[in-house]
Amino acid sequence: VLVDVASMFIPMEGGERLGFKITVVLGFSVLLLILNDLLPNSEVTPILGVFCAVCLVIMIISIVDSIFISYMLHLSAVRPDVPQWLKIWVLKHLAFILRIDTGEVTTSVVGKEADIQTRRCLQKEHDSAEIKLLKKVLLELLMIRRHMIMSKREEEAKSEWNMVAFVLDRFILICYLLTVFIILITVVVVWAF
Repeated sequence: VLVDVASMFIPMEGGERLGFKITVVLGFSVLLLILNDLLPNSEVTPILGVFCAVCLVIMIISIVDSIFISYMLHLSAVRPDVPQWLKIWVLKHLAFILRIDTGEVTTSVVGKEADIQTRRCLQKEHDSAEIKLLKKVLLELLMIRRHMIMSKREEEAKSEWNMVAFVLDRFILICYLLTVFIILITVVVVWAF
């Protein structure tokens, strides 16, 4: 269980976390099979068996969490913008509760009005060859600027999706730790009495 908790700190972007978690669950399943053969049969379910079964369920939920986080990271490539309701609930409220600094992700604005004025200026017919050449260079620079702004928007959208995935991942980690802690305390209390 502690190894599974530690796997929550493997970076989300690669697929290593999901593979590692599946390996941990398979190893835990083998451990349960070995324990099943070693423990004596009884009519009452042993506390250790209940603890192990609950831990296995939590680990499987953790795998589902990793799949969900991977899907959210995939959405950064498919969907350019994070839905507004997700920004409000996750990046604003949940991040505030968890004390995670999401930073201010700003979106760039393309200066369309400046582009229109520049194009009007460029359409004058009686200019010298040098001025026409400078106007062509200016148009190329404007196209490069527009491309850079669009690239920056895509990066900011990816950054927002990554931040949403990070906040949700930390929330699930905290819930995971609380659940394991409560189960462990319950087992110790039941076992003591």
